[in-house]
Amino acid sequence: MSEQSFSERQPLRFKGMWFLYMLFFGLFFLFAAGVVQQVILHKQFGDKPAPGWLLVACSVVMTGMILSFFVARLETKITHEFVAYRWFPFRKKFTLIDWNDVARADVFDFGFIGAGYRFTPHGTVHTAGSTVGLRLKMQSGKTLILGTRKSDELERFIAGR
Repeated sequence: MSEQSFSERQPLRFKGMWFLYMLFFGLFFLFAAGVVQQVILHKQFGDKPAPGWLLVACSVVMTGMILSFFVARLETKITHEFVAYRWFPFRKKFTLIDWNDVARADVFDFGFIGAGYRFTPHGTVHTAGSTVGLRLKMQSGKTLILGTRKSDELERFIAGR
């Protein structure tokens, strides 16, 4: 008997992500130091200081970016009726693809192309840093690839579909 569904939650992790974290944390600490010095201690921060509200706003934005990278994930649900995916927390609802709209489906090694939503020669790719994904050749001629870190399990599910 084949499996009833396949689901996966992939946190956003990829090679070189440490560099982004260092950049974001560095900017956050720069803005936070400006807030402390200029808004709290009432001392000028730099030769041409930005307004206090701008330093606070930049600190809040950087905090939001750091938190979104920590919680961001690609969620995939595949059943015998549909394929569903979303980028949490950026999309509340899943994007649903009916299997009747799919001409062909296979597990495909596309190599490392980064993470996120990408337009590539292979088609539109959603990946959280993986190098393998479910390739869906649509009836319309478009190609969609959903990255996975569970390629063996996904291959078994697709074969039993």
